[in-house]
Amino acid sequence: MLQWIEGGDHVSFKCDRSGAPLHIEMRENQRPSGNSSEHPDIDPISYFLFDREGLIIEANITAADMLDTPHSSLIRQPFTRYLPSDSHEAFRAHLDRVCTTGHRQTCELKIGEKDHRELHIQLTSIAMRDEHGELSRCRTAAIDITGQKRAEEQLRKSKEHLAEAQHLAHVGSWEWDLAADKVTWSDELYRIFGLSPGEFGASYGAFLDSVHPDDRERVNSIVFKALRDHQPIDYYHRTLGPDGLVRILHCRGQVVADEKGNVIKMFGTAQDVTE
Repeated sequence: MLQWIEGGDHVSFKCDRSGAPLHIEMRENQRPSGNSSEHPDIDPISYFLFDREGLIIEANITAADMLDTPHSSLIRQPFTRYLPSDSHEAFRAHLDRVCTTGHRQTCELKIGEKDHRELHIQLTSIAMRDEHGELSRCRTAAIDITGQKRAEEQLRKSKEHLAEAQHLAHVGSWEWDLAADKVTWSDELYRIFGLSPGEFGASYGAFLDSVHPDDRERVNSIVFKALRDHQPIDYYHRTLGPDGLVRILHCRGQVVADEKGNVIKMFGTAQDVTE
């Protein structure tokens, strides 16, 4: 008999001699009914039962399909057999954390390539105790996150392309969260102002400090009139860099309000038009 341990919840598994579960018995009110499938072989999520060394003791049909492997050849094989070598250490460390802490753990792994594209999964595992009370097994759900990873990669590339375009056009972007008084600048805007992130206080006051002293009162008046009237801004001002260099910026921005009409942020661009 093995027990699935998660917090104070206990789920009993009747197992055959190899340790594979034959029957699942849940104690009433100790585990939500939707977290394990009554029909694991038609579940859209891949399920595995691993021993502490990563040997596959049990898996559903979905798991075999995910690994593009016949189900009959999957059992009693090390899971690392289906992983690229650079994912082996991360998988072993995941199992070790589960069995050492007894707590739910997650990790992300690359499991190979298909059609010249990398495939990624997310593992969520909880520990199981054997008849001696030792944490010797891991029940694991595996979800294909390849689409999510591709979207993240596309977003990263889009940000890179935007940064390159801003650099070529000498245009930087900014955003001001009024509640937190947090100002966020793009990399190009830092270059335009001649500052590094460590030199900028990331607040509205810090922004005003970077404006030429002779323009600060006017800029402050323009900004707060826009906040009051919920109107866009479009103006020019000078900056005074730490090296004493004066630049002329063309600034544009929009005001964003919540459903109650309270301004919550401003965002916009600043272009270096110094000739």
